[in-house]
Amino acid sequence: MLWDAFLQLLDLWIVAAALIGITTGVIIGAIPGLGPTMAIALLIPVTFAMQPVPAMILLLGVYQGAIFGGSISAVLLNVPGTPSSAATAMDGFPMARRGEGGRALRLALFASVFGNIFSCLVLMALAEPFGATGA
Repeated sequence: MLWDAFLQLLDLWIVAAALIGITTGVIIGAIPGLGPTMAIALLIPVTFAMQPVPAMILLLGVYQGAIFGGSISAVLLNVPGTPSSAATAMDGFPMARRGEGGRALRLALFASVFGNIFSCLVLMALAEPFGATGA
């Protein structure tokens, strides 16, 4: 059962939806003032004609991409693109001024990917036990 769900994620349309969503999210998140909430609001009409799984993958990709995209303007311009990248501006912008902007962006990307994977694993581990208790 679980293996079938993972195999479904390798479908071409789902992978394409994820890549399009992440790319769109990074672009929107890098623009100060536009965050993940605005990105999802802009793309909800696009998902009306889609199947449910690719539509959810697209919106999740947009959200996660926008979270990282906010780090781009935080590191390079000292203007956080999203509220969650305010701390990144405090560390990343001084690195960019010293000529280490690429390294700061790589570290922000690594932290974003690691945080996303970790939170997804915790959600998968705890969703069923919390749902079963009715809490």
